Amino acid sequence: RTVHLLRKVNEVSSQLAIAARYDSLTELKNRRYFFERVAEEFERSRRYGLSMVLLIIDVDHFKEINDTNGHLSGDVILQQIARFTQQSIRVNDRVVRFGGEEFIILLPDTTLAKAEEIANRLRTQLAQIQFDSQNIRRRQMGDVSGGRNHWTGFDCRRHGLGQLVGAAQ
Repeated sequence: RTVHLLRKVNEVSSQLAIAARYDSLTELKNRRYFFERVAEEFERSRRYGLSMVLLIIDVDHFKEINDTNGHLSGDVILQQIARFTQQSIRVNDRVVRFGGEEFIILLPDTTLAKAEEIANRLRTQLAQIQFDSQNIRRRQMGDVSGGRNHWTGFDCRRHGLGQLVGAAQ
């Protein structure tokens, strides 16, 4: 009986650890995962002298979409953007739902020029998505805007990750 309870506790503990790093709506990794992963990635970039770029995707006029069409329609949009973005990045890149209608894409070993190419491609393709929610008309969707920041050899222990994200926004 004790062994069974210990197994159950371990199973639940594992499930909680996974749930703590995923956004349940979009099934992307979340803000917590981002801060863990970006610290590791920055350390790797610093150690090997590699560049790394953060792209931030923000869905313009999202509050208006929720207010006009309801939160379920907004949820559909977030899910479709998450799915599209996840399918559009390279294997070593990471996309997370940072919060609300903001997504961050971590592009390790990427030059600024390549990141701008990726960002422009994503922006163009995201603007063409036909959303599953019938309540959303194309003109209501607004635009997808983005920011980016690029560092080579950034020391996150000294500068802090919040400074990095703030600069990209």
